[in-house]
Amino acid sequence: MRVEYVVPGFIEHRAVEDLVEATGLPWEVVQEHLKGYLEATVELTLIELRASLREQEEFTAYVMAEMAEQTKATASVGAPTVALTQLTQGF
Repeated sequence: MRVEYVVPGFIEHRAVEDLVEATGLPWEVVQEHLKGYLEATVELTLIELRASLREQEEFTAYVMAEMAEQTKATASVGAPTVALTQLTQGF
């Protein structure tokens, strides 16, 4: 599996800034190691997801919420089309 995510510059800057303040590490060190740390975190998350019932339940809840959002978005897009069709068929 390959996961790619582009972090907007202002979010990365703020994260580095906060980590520098919290850890006392130099800016360059935090910036240099942040990507590797995040990659390791993703790997650990995948291991936990495979092994932990709680993580699996949270994943299922996330999927269900996303599907509900997609259904709601699809329904709201379709509603104006149905209304427009009903209007035009009346004439």
